[in-house]
Amino acid sequence: MQVRVSDVLRVCAERWYIIALGLGLTGVVAIAVLISPGVYFARTQVVFLGPPVPARPNKLDSSSDGLISTAGLIEREMNATRTRIPATGADVTLVDQGVYDGEQIKLPNNGGQWATNFNEPLLDVQATGPNADVVERRIDEMVAEISAILDRRQDEANADESNRITIMLSPAETQVRYMRGDRKRAVAVSIVLGGCMTVSAAVLLDRTLGRRRRMSKKAGPKAKVTVAST
Repeated sequence: MQVRVSDVLRVCAERWYIIALGLGLTGVVAIAVLISPGVYFARTQVVFLGPPVPARPNKLDSSSDGLISTAGLIEREMNATRTRIPATGADVTLVDQGVYDGEQIKLPNNGGQWATNFNEPLLDVQATGPNADVVERRIDEMVAEISAILDRRQDEANADESNRITIMLSPAETQVRYMRGDRKRAVAVSIVLGGCMTVSAAVLLDRTLGRRRRMSKKAGPKAKVTVAST
């Protein structure tokens, strides 16, 4: 069904109370977005390093399938006690996903949207929170947990010191950032969405009331029933 601009303008004039209410709510949302506090965010990568061998004397060059599998097992164990966040691109952060108070551990998937390709022996560790201390503590606790699980698994496998897997952080020190996003853009989007929803609500209400009036006219007046007295 086509909707003409003149019809929309007419509905907005007739249903002015809906427009006023919608614009008022939109203004409240826009102000809330504008003054909302930012979020503290930190991210680090826990890189798994295999023992040096003659063919690969550099630990940083020991990215074998075994290291990737080990990282995957540790990720699965850690996420067993956490709320799992759906897999997304390797560059998508917790802040991008709208998680402003939480943590995440994932094995980066470099295969794109339609495929999986776990080709790096590392875990991506992220945390968000209301202040820098909380975020730094969460990162430290997750790194310590990764290290403890790795040591336990190698102890259970009776791995000797010369063949043990180690970890390295990249960057070496946790860097906490304060992120607020683009407030002007967020406010503009809120106003556009609020305006569209307000006009849509007015048009929908007008059509609903018009449909009821047409149905009432088709039904016609109810017949009066008279009772004869004896």
